[in-house]
Amino acid sequence: MTAAARPSRPLSSPSRTRALEPTSGADIPAPWCSRIPQARRSHVGGLERPRMPAHFSTERCVLFVVAVAVGACGRIGYNFLDDNQPPSDGPTGSAGPTTGPGPVGPATGAGGSTGGIDAGGGAGGSGGTGGSGNTAGVGGLSGTGGSGGSGTGGSGGSSGVTCRSDAFNGHAYVFCDVAATFDVARSDCRARGMLLVRIDDAAEDTWVHSMIPAADQADDKSSVWRWLGANDIVTPDDWRWDDGTSFWSGGSSGSPVNGAYANWDRGQPLRSNNACVTMEAKLGGWYNLDCPSGHPYVCEQY
Repeated sequence: MTAAARPSRPLSSPSRTRALEPTSGADIPAPWCSRIPQARRSHVGGLERPRMPAHFSTERCVLFVVAVAVGACGRIGYNFLDDNQPPSDGPTGSAGPTTGPGPVGPATGAGGSTGGIDAGGGAGGSGGTGGSGNTAGVGGLSGTGGSGGSGTGGSGGSSGVTCRSDAFNGHAYVFCDVAATFDVARSDCRARGMLLVRIDDAAEDTWVHSMIPAADQADDKSSVWRWLGANDIVTPDDWRWDDGTSFWSGGSSGSPVNGAYANWDRGQPLRSNNACVTMEAKLGGWYNLDCPSGHPYVCEQY
């Protein structure tokens, strides 16, 4: 229910007029208390007391302003956040190591007596990646280990066989006391810049036989007989030296070619295909045997 309006009062007393003047905005918190009605003039020129809403009072306004001020105190010390501002990065992570802990390859490879080729050391690892923000950097990758050196044959040649060297009538000879097939023996001689021995006369034949160790001469097993360069691999019964020179035609009843020297043992050579010639260890006679069998051998430079 609305209260009845009071009659207007005359403006005869200045002090009473000042008392009825509306309060300034500085005295009442704004904007929350701005809802208080201001004094207004009546139709007769007097002032009328402001009317207050039924649900509002000055005490409630003051309490509301105090509550807002207390809530605002909780924000003291905070900065306003800008949703459009990009987040700042944290400290940059430390970079990984420049060189990885890769193993170093061996200094020399396992080769012949001349030693292997020096091996390269392990490759260094790649540097680490720096971290972004508060994330630590990633360490470098491990290095790659070096590869072992590839060895080359020593004085024993490509097969690494140790052989004895000597000379006769201005020719260099090598005596290899390790068994090998005819093809392997011929390849080893050629790797030395030589060929399997070619015997041109009785003096050379005797000297080559004398170079066979005494133990092998006493044993005289076929396994210790020496490969010579003679064979009929290309054409059966056409016996040639390793350099292609023909010296005998036919079997045991055959004949020398152009008076060439030959020292076949009795009943030799046997008629066979792809046979190779050896020197018997005890007496030095020549026998033809299968080329894939293993025997020591003699090389000559001619």
